[in-house]
Amino acid sequence: MPLVITSASGSITGNYYKPSKVLSFTIVWNSLSGVPTSMYFNGPAIVGATGTEIYGMTVFRAVANGNYSGYVSISALEETDLMDGKWYFNIKTLLNPNGEIRGQMHVH
Repeated sequence: MPLVITSASGSITGNYYKPSKVLSFTIVWNSLSGVPTSMYFNGPAIVGATGTEIYGMTVFRAVANGNYSGYVSISALEETDLMDGKWYFNIKTLLNPNGEIRGQMHVH
């Protein structure tokens, strides 16, 4: 599928609670080419590489400008990949079924 140019932008912020292995997060997106068809955390993958779906968001506002907050409980292996910067968040649209915007996760 050909790449569709977009002027979309977004951000993801969060907190990771190591003792309970819970990642809480808020995603904000703007100016998508259409409404999101799916969104999820992917990995393991370094910047520019493709990973597989780890956790999908099942309920979100299907709007071109929006936000979503939630949390996920992760495994020890997923924690290692997250800490190594091998997770990213992906938002797909009809015009960009492979992903319109992507945000690589960096834990500090």
